[in-house]
This record gives sequence, C-alpha cells and structure tokens, in this order.
Amino acid sequence: MDFPNMLMELGEALGLGKLEFNDDGLCRLVFDGKLTVDIELAPDGEGCFFYSTICTAPSESEADLYAALLEANLFGGATGKAVFALDSNRGEILLWREIEGEQTDFQSFSQELERFVNHVEHWGENLKEMKSGKEAGASSIPGPGTFMRA
Repeated sequence: MDFPNMLMELGEALGLGKLEFNDDGLCRLVFDGKLTVDIELAPDGEGCFFYSTICTAPSESEADLYAALLEANLFGGATGKAVFALDSNRGEILLWREIEGEQTDFQSFSQELERFVNHVEHWGENLKEMKSGKEAGASSIPGPGTFMRA
C-alpha cells in the first residue's frame, strides 16, 4: 500500500476527512490540540518519516539534558525506535522515526503513528520538567513500553 493512500485511510479512521500530503510531501497532524506530528514522504518515495518538535534546544550549560537524550536513544529502547535529533537551524530538539513502505500496511502504519505520538507526549512532558530545573535522568524517565536494563 502506498503512503498517500494510507494517509487518506488514516484521515477517515480518525474522523478527520481526507488527509493529503502537500506539494512538499508533508502532512501535519495535531493531537489533543497540542501535540504536532509531521508525516513526510522520504525523498525516494519508499518510506516516510514521523517527526515532532519535543522542546527548544538547550544551552551548552544544559549537558544533563543532552546526556538524557543520548541515553534514551540507545538501541531505541526508551524512544520506541525513534531518534532524537537537533535541528540547529530552528533551535529545536526533534523526535523522528522512519517508516519503511515496502512491508507497511495501514494497520501497522496507524499503530506506529499512535506509538510515536505516545513517545512524543511522554518525552515532551519529561523534558519540560528537566529544563525547568527538576533533576531527572533518562534512566528515571523511560519511554512508554520500554525495556529496563539491569
């Protein structure tokens, strides 16, 4: 199944009507009026990316935040296979995930989107707490459904 059709089916399933990619291959969804998730076609058209801004980039003095993000990235265990990245042009930390199209059907597409949104919500809340001064490390704020290391 191709991604434009899956996006249209997703719109119907969510009661949003017809969803389409714009001319740049992008569709923006807003969940609960506050969580923005972009779905963008991969340049080769064989996959797509989910991504969302989690918070503004920290200053250099906020090394603990970067350490928590890197720890969470380890094997995708605390991010649901998504990855944190820095968009230095916009001064934002993103969480993104690639979805490959070859073996993706609508059910797995919508399940992965739901899982991604759960991680965006989780990390957005926890990183906001970290940036506001509440000390926490990645090991104390694992993502939804993550494995715990001994």
